Amino acid sequence: MRICAGVFEPTFSNFWQDPEQDKGYAQVDINVSHPIKLTRLAIKKSLQRGKRASVCIIASIGGLGGSIAAPLYCATKHAIIGFVKSMTASESFTGVKVTTICPGLVHTPLFTNDKKEQYSFHENKALKPDDVARGMLDLIQKKQYGCGTVFEISMAGTRVIPEWNIAPPSAEGTGQNEAEMAAGLKALLGPIQEKLRGEMKKSKL
Repeated sequence: MRICAGVFEPTFSNFWQDPEQDKGYAQVDINVSHPIKLTRLAIKKSLQRGKRASVCIIASIGGLGGSIAAPLYCATKHAIIGFVKSMTASESFTGVKVTTICPGLVHTPLFTNDKKEQYSFHENKALKPDDVARGMLDLIQKKQYGCGTVFEISMAGTRVIPEWNIAPPSAEGTGQNEAEMAAGLKALLGPIQEKLRGEMKKSKL
């Protein structure tokens, strides 16, 4: 089973724009609660049928690092990685292998025109969806990837992320490349600073 909860700082649930005001964030429910619940349902069904199964959840390289422009998205992907790591020892009594894949930049509809500009998106620096799909199939089908595996895929290649002491990726399209970060910082911060300036005008402080 492949689980892809995919909202990326949408207009209806965004930390800096804060359209939900005093309510919680729908992005957290979609990206965290739903895949975790679906995993639990898969375990129940597997136990009822007495058959083994494999679940692979899509996380992100953002779940290994962070982005000032996408703090909710990154936080939700950190949560998925923590959940999958927590399931490492569970396969022996559930019969379900739970893994996660952490792609770098991927050319998908998540990158709308405004996000392409803000995040300095370039197609030649992005993975194709098929690249991620092949990685997920490997995680689901190959025995070398055990329960709890966190698998990174980027333009630099692939690697299994150990539980501790991981060096950040540095390839283009990972969000951690120093040259890209420096060049794109103004665009990245633009919508955030515009929103905060509006809030300053309304403040009585």
